Amino acid sequence: MTVISGETASSVSLPFWRRISFNLISTAILLSAIPVILVILVATALTERQVQAQVYNQLDALVQQKTRRLEEWLGATQSTLKIIDENSLSLRRTLLEDEGQGVAVGLANDYMRNVAEDDPNILALFLYDLDGRVIAASDLSYIGRTVARQPYFQASLEADDLYVQPPFYDLTENSLALVITDTLEGDFGAPLGILAALMDTTTLATIMQDYIGLGETGETILINGENNYMLTPSRTPNYPLNRAYLSEGIADALAGNQGRDIYNDYRDVPVIASYNYIPALNSAIVAKIDLVEAFAVIREIRVSAGIITAFTIVLAAGFGLFNALRISRPLTTLTEISSKMAKGDLSQRVQVSGITNEVGLLGETFNSMADSLVSTLDNLDKRALEAQEANKQLKIANAKTREATRLKSEFLANMSHELRTPLNAILGFSGIMLEGFAGEMDEEARHMTSRVYENSQGLLSLINDILDIAKIESGRIDLVRQPMSPVELAAQWKSRTAVLAEQKGLGFEVNVDESLPPTLYGDPERLSQIGINLLSNAFKFTDTGKVTLTMQKKGLFWQISVADTGIGIPPHALHYIFDEFRQVDGTSMRSYGGTGLGLAITRKLVLMMNGTIKVESVIGKGAVFTVMLPLQNDAYEGMTEKAEEIGV
Repeated sequence: MTVISGETASSVSLPFWRRISFNLISTAILLSAIPVILVILVATALTERQVQAQVYNQLDALVQQKTRRLEEWLGATQSTLKIIDENSLSLRRTLLEDEGQGVAVGLANDYMRNVAEDDPNILALFLYDLDGRVIAASDLSYIGRTVARQPYFQASLEADDLYVQPPFYDLTENSLALVITDTLEGDFGAPLGILAALMDTTTLATIMQDYIGLGETGETILINGENNYMLTPSRTPNYPLNRAYLSEGIADALAGNQGRDIYNDYRDVPVIASYNYIPALNSAIVAKIDLVEAFAVIREIRVSAGIITAFTIVLAAGFGLFNALRISRPLTTLTEISSKMAKGDLSQRVQVSGITNEVGLLGETFNSMADSLVSTLDNLDKRALEAQEANKQLKIANAKTREATRLKSEFLANMSHELRTPLNAILGFSGIMLEGFAGEMDEEARHMTSRVYENSQGLLSLINDILDIAKIESGRIDLVRQPMSPVELAAQWKSRTAVLAEQKGLGFEVNVDESLPPTLYGDPERLSQIGINLLSNAFKFTDTGKVTLTMQKKGLFWQISVADTGIGIPPHALHYIFDEFRQVDGTSMRSYGGTGLGLAITRKLVLMMNGTIKVESVIGKGAVFTVMLPLQNDAYEGMTEKAEEIGV
């Protein structure tokens, strides 16, 4: 095992959830417990399905078996009545005699008594006429009774054959009764009377109370379809027969359906049940067992699974703790030494004995890293001293550069000012001469004077541009903030540049968007300088077509765009078109003139106004210059500071 040791140091405090030991233990528990839990969950689910299917099959079998037994029980009595019908001469004679007297009645009584004694399913046989009066019976106490109010009377008269009256409570006997009747007919098929058999309903209870295969809580019950009364006693005490009972299974079975389900029974206890409808008895048969008992095996499996899971977690935690301590202790020592080195004690090293795993290699790598760190820091100290000296020299050079720039700007400003005075005089005198105030001139003299006037104007424009550049770079230009009308501004620009369009025969369109506020805030003089620069360039480089000036609102900005149909700008020139003293190329400068300062001044002014400028162009189709300026009233605050930044 790798052993890493070092001088004693307080360990770095970490939350327990970030420690390696905690992570290793957690990982061991998760990797061990999750598969076990998944297997147990799957096994439990499969077992539950199997147990449920097994219970359902068992209950279905009980329902089918007991339904068959009930049908056989009814069928036996029906067969008995058929036999009596076929051999019932004495019964028919009894029905033909008046008042039920004579030898025929005695024979009929004896015959029915013998049949009832031989058939354990029959309590009594009796014969009644079409008015419901009993005229013969196996039990003589029945003779003279009237059954016209019994539920089976009317149905027995209407039946063409055997009729089974579903179980009902006979108020005269105060007990459950089930009667099967058979119509006795005369020679010409006319009904003479009704032969009735009172069934022994204890057989129903015997069949239903056979609880084999139903455990401790299961039962089969028979529910009357007319009143939902229970026809056989419940296995649970205190549930009388003369009361209606409801449950999902009972309702579904009495609706004529066969099924199986899990629901709360008439006791409001969860059960698993199978049920069916018996038409002959108009009754529902339900076989059920309490869910707790039916799924007892599943509960035992879950308890066992919980024990296994807990044991697995404890075992995994122990294994994880062992490995966590084995790995984390050396790392903790390494962390303590790293902490001391971080505090400045670079003499610390770890001692590694027995390199047998990655932790040992880590210790050795740490020592090598520490040696490299010390060497690197020594080199950095030397370079830092050299950098300090170089930085000092750089500051001196920067100061000299700024001073030179300041002197250059002052020189250009002073020189421009000194040159403008004589140039203005030259322009004034040459203008007077061209107007003829100094006397008439011949054609050659007028041509030469005109040349002097035009060249003086070009030189004055150049000097003005140089003066503007110098002011911007030296931070001596100020922007004013005052209300202005974009419509009037556009009109002024058109008025001042329309002559350029007329000279070259170009179209000139001006569009001001109605959504633009009627009043904006800014420096109208500098904005005019921007707009006229862009328009002058557009007219200069356009020989055919038109130039379009557009002002419109764009969100929180307002946009000035100048589009032309001129020669266009090559793609490679787009990135330097706004540089000072730069045009597209030397040929353009010779062909179209200009100093290359107009766009540079325009860009610097736009930046001072916290705006942007861009250009899009296609060779031979023209160019579009777009300026975006903020609409907010406070956007022009601090423009002097912005000018100083641009001038630096």
